[in-house]
Amino acid sequence: MSKPSRPALLVQDWQNGIVSRVGENRELMHAVPKAIQAARQFNIPVIFVRVAFNPGYHEISASNKGFAALPQVGGMTMTDAETQIHESAQPQAGEPIVTKHRVSSFAG
Repeated sequence: MSKPSRPALLVQDWQNGIVSRVGENRELMHAVPKAIQAARQFNIPVIFVRVAFNPGYHEISASNKGFAALPQVGGMTMTDAETQIHESAQPQAGEPIVTKHRVSSFAG
């Protein structure tokens, strides 16, 4: 396996529906935007990762314990406010937003 030739900052799950649960944690609320700013300052690519699903939830397996109930209760679709990147860390032009369908950004 080859080593990456360049570092990147992965900003994972920094989306409205998740950040709202940690909003009172001032350290965390300041640390993430600071890390993004530092990465940009040193020309380190910033990649945003969020969890969201298409309408119909075809990405969710019935055996997925974490998300199996979503088709019945709704929410977490690509356009829902809760799946959008939090305002404290908005991507700049050219910074990718990767949408995952599992808890881990590295599964699959």
